[in-house]
Amino acid sequence: MKLLLTGLLGLASFLTAASQSLTTTVSLPVDSATHLVTYQGGSKPDHSVQELFDRAVEWLDTAFRYGTSEIRIADIQAGKIVSRQTIQMITSEGGSFDVTFTLSMLIQGGYKYKLTNIYFDRIGTGNPIVHVEDMMYATKKQIELWAGTNYFQGATKLADAWLKPMDGYLRQMEASLNNSMTRDTTHDRNSW
Repeated sequence: MKLLLTGLLGLASFLTAASQSLTTTVSLPVDSATHLVTYQGGSKPDHSVQELFDRAVEWLDTAFRYGTSEIRIADIQAGKIVSRQTIQMITSEGGSFDVTFTLSMLIQGGYKYKLTNIYFDRIGTGNPIVHVEDMMYATKKQIELWAGTNYFQGATKLADAWLKPMDGYLRQMEASLNNSMTRDTTHDRNSW
């Protein structure tokens, strides 16, 4: 009897672990405090707060010409910018959908940024919004529901097909933002 009970408990824990297994091989940055996928960084370039603030607003106006940028807070006194960004992403699987995230910036003697609260829009007809954290830990059944089909190549491959390009796009956003915020304009002024 004891052996049967131990076997049933082992089977139950195995089935629970198998149904909640990680469905992606992509390693995304997860904030240890919020447990949200968060891309973050910053720098202390030799620019005034006003110049950094202007650069951030200019970057928001130009970086999302193929998406949408909604600035929700732009308070130079507090040195804070919060905006909601949406970019269209095309996957290697031929899918196209929107990725929406929040960009928060703190500008005080330098700048810090966070890209977080990320979700996919238009994944499947039944589930129009899927948070990235839900996708990272989704079961095979959930992935198939979101895809709207029984995906024969595997849930892991499908989750990776969504998460890898998203990771690439957001890392490009980080690089573009850092480049805009830290570029040296003295060379540009002297070229006139």
